[in-house]
Amino acid sequence: MTQDKLSLLLQQVASNTLAEVPSALEDSIMDRVRTDTGRAKRWWMLTGLIVMLALLAGVTIAAFIGWSKAAQDPIHAKPPAMSIFKGGPL
Repeated sequence: MTQDKLSLLLQQVASNTLAEVPSALEDSIMDRVRTDTGRAKRWWMLTGLIVMLALLAGVTIAAFIGWSKAAQDPIHAKPPAMSIFKGGPL
């Protein structure tokens, strides 16, 4: 239910000249109000999910770029020759 529909329904109820709201109308209003109670919570969860996905994507992209740069680096592909293992002077 949209905000406009709920507003229109509440205006109709307010303009009703009867002293008592018909039970069918009251049930309809309460059903719609019950379904709208979690709207703010749903928006908060959606916003949090979007932020978490953006952070995860950023970390994943940064890790992939770092890994690809390290894989292309020829300096660390082979360990340096150390004179201690060749039997030379210390």
